Amino acid sequence: SGEEAFWNGTQFDSIMSRYSYSTEIYKAETYIDNYLQQLGYPTELQPFSVATFYDIQFVNGHSDDGWLTTEGKIFGTSDGGQTWQVQFGNSSAGIIWSVFPIDQQTAVAVGDNGLILKTTNGATWQIQSSSTSSFLFGVYFRSQTQGWIAGDNGVILKTTDGGATWNTKNTPASSRLYDIFFTNDNLGWAVGRDGTILHTRDGGETWALQSSGTGSRLYGVHFLDENTGFAVGWGIALKTTNGGSSWSQLSVPTGVYYYDVDFIDTNNGMIVGWDGTCLSTTDGGNTWTTGGNIFDKDLYAFDMVNTTAVWASGNTIVAHSDDTGMSWQSGLSNIPETTLNNVIATKTGTQYPDEYYIICGHYDDTSEDPMNYAPGADDNASGTVGVMEAARVLSEYNFHYSIKFILFAGEEQGLWGSAAYASNAASNGEQILGVLNMDMIGYDGNMDGSMEIHEGTMSASQTLGNFVAANINNWGLPIAPQIKTYNSSSASDHSSFWNYGYPAILVIE
Repeated sequence: SGEEAFWNGTQFDSIMSRYSYSTEIYKAETYIDNYLQQLGYPTELQPFSVATFYDIQFVNGHSDDGWLTTEGKIFGTSDGGQTWQVQFGNSSAGIIWSVFPIDQQTAVAVGDNGLILKTTNGATWQIQSSSTSSFLFGVYFRSQTQGWIAGDNGVILKTTDGGATWNTKNTPASSRLYDIFFTNDNLGWAVGRDGTILHTRDGGETWALQSSGTGSRLYGVHFLDENTGFAVGWGIALKTTNGGSSWSQLSVPTGVYYYDVDFIDTNNGMIVGWDGTCLSTTDGGNTWTTGGNIFDKDLYAFDMVNTTAVWASGNTIVAHSDDTGMSWQSGLSNIPETTLNNVIATKTGTQYPDEYYIICGHYDDTSEDPMNYAPGADDNASGTVGVMEAARVLSEYNFHYSIKFILFAGEEQGLWGSAAYASNAASNGEQILGVLNMDMIGYDGNMDGSMEIHEGTMSASQTLGNFVAANINNWGLPIAPQIKTYNSSSASDHSSFWNYGYPAILVIE
């Protein structure tokens, strides 16, 4: 609870509050991780995020230098995503939807309420004067001086002085525009809602509508040359071979929301979208191959660094691939101020190491005044200690099946950590045999000696719950188990596993 100081290996310390994202939760994480390692367990920190990352782009020809955007923040990297630094942070700035790198030192980003940001040293960002209050979604530059921005209500802005001034151009569109692309100083396209495609032949001074043949939203556009281009959106992917005079549908999975399209050269390209959808082509878009699914997360943007290396960003996910999207690795662990960690210790089974049980609880807490005082002695230091004590007792024994001892973060804000773990486990086809979740097990407020076991309606969960209740009775423990089935609570981490069909129970006072 933080009432008593503990020895952290260097000095006496205390954990007064572990509310996400307070600094204390990372202190608790380190303490728990060290304790489990001292018991002899291999441990891992599983990073997860609840932030949405709207765009990720690297400098052409420089795979080390790139930028990543989210709500109110821009992150920069100069080592290929091994580390990221917060370069811009303003909680009132709104969403920063898009960023365009011009070179290693220069980039422009756009966002809500006419926000335009620019860096000229690759590290610090300045707000530029904007001629609109419309939300801005897409940005594209052909040089240090010439660039365009697309946004709400058919708005297109143009600069010829590197963004010192922006001029609003008349367009025949009233729909929101999401993306904009130019093949040279004169030829450009913008796409948006209602199947809108705009085309310019004079550097964005004037714009004309092109017929897309669809009323679906179009989120991304990319051209290989003045004739061959692609546009993607809700349930549709289009291709043109005549500069947009006509568009035909690509042979790709239907019913998928596609959000971005990009090519590294005239042959190699990708499309990403809903639920981690990733398509790739090596023949200029004539045929497309489905790649690896990225943790069932919606992908809003990606950047092909070269013909094999790709970075993608989206709903609570940043990931990179070294095989053109066939397999992915999370890149969340290196992004500051946006991630929390689940602490995982594993006892490997002697006969069935790939099948496992989970003993878990959450190590974050809150209170009615969470930013000032949240000791969490019961909710949920008690459950945390229960998991740690189970790990200590069971460390001396061997079992046929593996056991994972997991302390989840972000439970109080909405089961964040367990949801991330369960989603990832289901995506990977992991065989979880049962989950025992301990939440508030140390305070018998009404002194009735009872303990509730919430097992839900899944038969496998009921078998697990009945097994625990029977063992309490068989051991003669001074606890009266109360089984909850149809009136089970879903307000703790066990329910994240129910959502994916895994058997799980909650033990609570």
